[in-house]
Amino acid sequence: MNLYRVLTEQVQQHPEAVVLLAPGHQPLTYRRLLRQVEETVSWLRASGIERSDRVALVLPEGPEMAVAFLAVATGATCAPLNPAYRASEYAAYFAALRPKALLVASGMDTPAVAVAKAQGIMVLDVLLHHEAEAGTFTLQGPRAVCVCRPAYAQPDDVALLLHTSGTTSRPKIVPLTHANLYHSVGNIQAALALSPDDRCLNVMPLFHIHGLVGTLLASIVAGASVVCTPGFYAPQFFEWMAAFHPTWYTAGPTIHQAILARATEHLEVIARTPLRFIRSSSAALPPQVLAALEQVFGIPVIEAYGMTEAAYQIAINPMPPGRRKPGSVGMAAGPQIGIMDAQGTLLAPGETGEIVIRGANVMQGYADDPTANALAFTAGWLRTGDMGFLDAEGYLFLTGRIKELINRGGEKIAPREVDDVLMDHPAVAQAVTFALPDPRLGEDVAAAVVLRQSDAATELELQKFVSQRLAAFKVPRCIVMLDALPKGPTGKLQRLGLATALGLADTPQESDPEHTRPVRDKTYVAPRDELELQLVQIWEPLLGVQPIGAQDNFFELGGHSLLAVHVFAQMEKIFGASFPLALLYQAPTIAQLATLLREQQHLPPSRLLAFRNGGAKPPFFSVHFGDRRLAHCVEDDQPWYGLHLPSWDGNRNPRTVEAIAAEYIHRIRALQSQGPYFLGGYSFGGVVAFEMAHQLHRQEQAVALLVLVNPTDWRRATRGQPTVIRYLKGLGRKMVWMAGELYLVRGRRIPARLRQRYTTEMNLRTVRTYMPQTYPGRLVLFQSTQNGTDVRNTWGLLAADGFELHEVPGDHFTLFEEPYVHVFIAQLTACLQQAQAPTPA
Repeated sequence: MNLYRVLTEQVQQHPEAVVLLAPGHQPLTYRRLLRQVEETVSWLRASGIERSDRVALVLPEGPEMAVAFLAVATGATCAPLNPAYRASEYAAYFAALRPKALLVASGMDTPAVAVAKAQGIMVLDVLLHHEAEAGTFTLQGPRAVCVCRPAYAQPDDVALLLHTSGTTSRPKIVPLTHANLYHSVGNIQAALALSPDDRCLNVMPLFHIHGLVGTLLASIVAGASVVCTPGFYAPQFFEWMAAFHPTWYTAGPTIHQAILARATEHLEVIARTPLRFIRSSSAALPPQVLAALEQVFGIPVIEAYGMTEAAYQIAINPMPPGRRKPGSVGMAAGPQIGIMDAQGTLLAPGETGEIVIRGANVMQGYADDPTANALAFTAGWLRTGDMGFLDAEGYLFLTGRIKELINRGGEKIAPREVDDVLMDHPAVAQAVTFALPDPRLGEDVAAAVVLRQSDAATELELQKFVSQRLAAFKVPRCIVMLDALPKGPTGKLQRLGLATALGLADTPQESDPEHTRPVRDKTYVAPRDELELQLVQIWEPLLGVQPIGAQDNFFELGGHSLLAVHVFAQMEKIFGASFPLALLYQAPTIAQLATLLREQQHLPPSRLLAFRNGGAKPPFFSVHFGDRRLAHCVEDDQPWYGLHLPSWDGNRNPRTVEAIAAEYIHRIRALQSQGPYFLGGYSFGGVVAFEMAHQLHRQEQAVALLVLVNPTDWRRATRGQPTVIRYLKGLGRKMVWMAGELYLVRGRRIPARLRQRYTTEMNLRTVRTYMPQTYPGRLVLFQSTQNGTDVRNTWGLLAADGFELHEVPGDHFTLFEEPYVHVFIAQLTACLQQAQAPTPA
């Protein structure tokens, strides 16, 4: 059985059934998936790529990654890679994989492209179709011939190449055939009783065996559906649950704990969209976490055990009414499991030894590595490197690991790889990387180094150095400076037990009431502007420290690389742009990070700012008005986000109302994928908010509230004025516009004294090109008493379901100032409460 036959059989059985869903996309059916796969394989053949050729994938998380994997594996050998890798990592993996082509998202900022070109690898651009059917894309690149009926891969062909870290060596390449995958996903489907009625909410990366096989392929074999998220983001998890109604999800312990931390705030969602089960894999799940998950969700949590070499699943606990044993990873679920001693003798039940496996889903051997294969196999059994025992009923219990591999929350890290990078630093004479116990991750990365006598280096300097060479999860959380490295009797470096020997293993647990966070030795300095305050509000809940000041250091407050990933995930959602993790090592304090973001222009041209990002109510999105002071005048549980287009800086920003509205919708749907939406806009922002509501309606998204505050007159504000006055005002605005354009043409920043007037003129020019259509809903209009334009005779005429008018004291600008602001906020709060109230049955 191969992947192509699996897909064709599903199309024959239920062609219009949904297979993939994703935030911001239309659902994808099995019929449309098969067509995308066939078109992609034809393109690969036309590009000279055959069944046995290797193709690397570097794509962002989401449905396109899922479909690209299925298509490439159907026609060639697929090698998905982590998009967070650095250039040196890509260079090493490409050299080992020897791919014929690289598929990369068009316009994606990744060093993989330059590395591929340097190694003579063909680069094919994947043009993503945003907001279209989930996973659809177009390939762009060289095509040599036209292939009408391409040959598809066969069961014994290698479908998937994944790299796995060895104990002390470089990563090894694991080849998995179509037959390996088919047997594995069949075992998973049977163990979990998956059916076409199931839907998995996937939060696992699709360059990892857990996401690819344990989620995607297992669901497809069952004829079920998968929600492909853009990666795990805890604040959105329950929004995705409410929007997509999954029946299960699977993750590693770190993700389970992050979900559990927010679950009590979303009990209504859990009750309204009940899951059938939760699966946990990739690392050991603490018993306390398992019990808490089952209590909150009211469903069984199924622990499983697997590895890349076994095409994922080895053992799993039975589904109810089967018996689940505490502390066990379950019974064999596919391959045969044995326990072997060092001499290769299989042991009896209850005896502890190395776990060994064999079966149809187990790889035949590492690619191009006879030495590793000789060590890995004994009498046809694959040695896993894990220690454990089988009880009399066949339940497997893990007791430890003989590998020196670091298992950081499911991410496997070869210590030797980190050693080599540390040794490249000119101040380091010796280095040894080892596992450090961690209450959340199970293990984290630590290192001990010996510096050269004439050199000096700090821990932060070395962490920054590693972060520039390796992915963030491989950066040591702590680096210990020693005079000499501990060695065993034979002179070899001792990694195992090094954390205990150095006094680092007895780290306090978070559940321990005596556990305390690091104490600052600096004087508290309050955040000095909006950006610093936003960064503080991101750091505080993640680090569990309050208050955090502008001069506080992320790593001194207990931060490490996993928390850094969550920090930048939050920043991406709030600011609408991606950030390199190395920034935090270059600028570890709030003040330094804010400065670096401004200097390097990492802040995007349009931004979604979190004025208040907590609360159980639906968020209110304000366009071009609002700040933290306004947001904190409303109820405590009302989230408020502001959409702001910074002062005009040339062609980087969209300059039609429609384009700005589309850009803002992209931002808010990344935060809240489905309606109903609550929108408000002020002045020019009112025009944009009006167009946003139109576009959301065309996307079949509900808009529960649309508020326009002193919106710009779409009929042109100068009408009715004497000709001379109109001419002089027009001339003045034209001079402002020409002055601003002159600065931009010369590549200079517009001075502050001119910037606001120039922005106002550009907004007026933009409104003149906009022709609003009748809005298929109800408008809420706010008009300040000293505002010259009567909104009832302009915007009120465009409301198909009528409008309500609120008059607030002040003029166009002072309505947001004391003493008038409280009147405005009180009326806006009342409108929000009315719109959020449940509709009577």
